[in-house]
Amino acid sequence: MKIQELKEAIKSHKREELEFIISELYKAIPKAKKEDAQIDEIIKKPIKETAAKSDKKTGRTIKAIKADVDNFIFNAKEQNYLGPNRAIPKAQRSKWRFLVKNLYKEILVAEKNGESTVECASVMKDLYECLTYSCHYICFTAYDTFESVGIDQDDFFEQIIKYYRDAVDIADFINISIRLIIDNPLNRYTLYSSLMTIFFNYCQTPAMKEMVISTAKDILVKVKNEPEKKDAFFMSSTRTNEMSYEKREKVNNLVEIIFRAHCYLYEFSIGAAFAQSNLIERDKEITLYIVVRILFGFNNHEQILKEIESNMSIKPRESLLKLRDYILKNKKLPDYM
Repeated sequence: MKIQELKEAIKSHKREELEFIISELYKAIPKAKKEDAQIDEIIKKPIKETAAKSDKKTGRTIKAIKADVDNFIFNAKEQNYLGPNRAIPKAQRSKWRFLVKNLYKEILVAEKNGESTVECASVMKDLYECLTYSCHYICFTAYDTFESVGIDQDDFFEQIIKYYRDAVDIADFINISIRLIIDNPLNRYTLYSSLMTIFFNYCQTPAMKEMVISTAKDILVKVKNEPEKKDAFFMSSTRTNEMSYEKREKVNNLVEIIFRAHCYLYEFSIGAAFAQSNLIERDKEITLYIVVRILFGFNNHEQILKEIESNMSIKPRESLLKLRDYILKNKKLPDYM
């Protein structure tokens, strides 16, 4: 039934009949859907009234928004939206997702209204990092925080680096963006490679890509020298001379950023050699596969062929051998790897 047909169907119903219909419909809506669609709020305040009030609303200052963001972050990390506590009333705990989305929108409005772009970027970055933190630690009942808020992690990330690109010098922009990629966990739908692609879209010139290589190499040295965290997770039972999973992931992401920057500069052989030497995997065949996969994204069949044929001693997997045979026969890459 369409909306207009619905309106016609209920037009002649009495008050008691309408109350019965609404009650039955309300019971049929799952709790999660009630929260996501703000059904309770619509029932208490019809949508027309809510919309009219929101039209009159003026944007807040970034300082006022920051205070609410800081308060939200504190309560999230204290798990006050998760279980019984005195800080957040029970009725408000499930509404954290609407709070986050409203704060995100308010930051956008504040920046458009002339508030400092750097301050807006900083506050949005704090909010983003809280959501990524909750992808690693349990802060809410939701399985995926970005999905619950209704903003893709890719989009959230891009808005932050867009602000920084417009507001700070290039060196700071590159450093902040790289740290934002490597220092934060992902939700279940996002890949580090997609964040890297977004980042490189804002590094338009060869000079910027060269600066990315230099900055990432400096960060790589720092990351390798950082002491392991007390709660660090190690992939094997022995911790002697072993790098934790978290540090290894950071190292590999930095190596991939450097590799991709070389590829954007058409320095494919230099980038591939760097990746082969610096990626940390349990065996060289996995490293080869990763290098080939990234080169595949740059549609470079010649370099892929070189990488596979120069590493035949490590016994590449069957899919890589088939890829080599396809390239030799067709002088191009297949549609899919």
